Amino acid sequence: MKTRYVDLQYLNEISGGKKDLLMEMIEIFNSEVPGYVNLMHGYCNIKNWMALGKLCHKAKASASIMGMKQLCGELEDLELLTKEEKDTQLYPSFIRSIEIQFNNAMEELNQFAKTL
Repeated sequence: MKTRYVDLQYLNEISGGKKDLLMEMIEIFNSEVPGYVNLMHGYCNIKNWMALGKLCHKAKASASIMGMKQLCGELEDLELLTKEEKDTQLYPSFIRSIEIQFNNAMEELNQFAKTL
């Protein structure tokens, strides 16, 4: 299966190809991501940059496990910006991009899970 957002080869490597572990990783990812995105929007709306930065750091771990290098870079960029409260007008567009990538990744993972 060809994917654009997640790295299935990486997932297979870290899971040792064990289907039950792959399914568990996908389920955890799918359960965490919507909460991350909602909180990001909320923190941005109330201008809680410190909490937004910490959340980006946490979300980066989830993205990394799925081999999402581009998203990890965006999350890190936003995390660093929040530490300095720099370019705050860009945060909403970062969050929209992050949300789109996470949603597309969940779609890909759900399609992949059907093949297991």
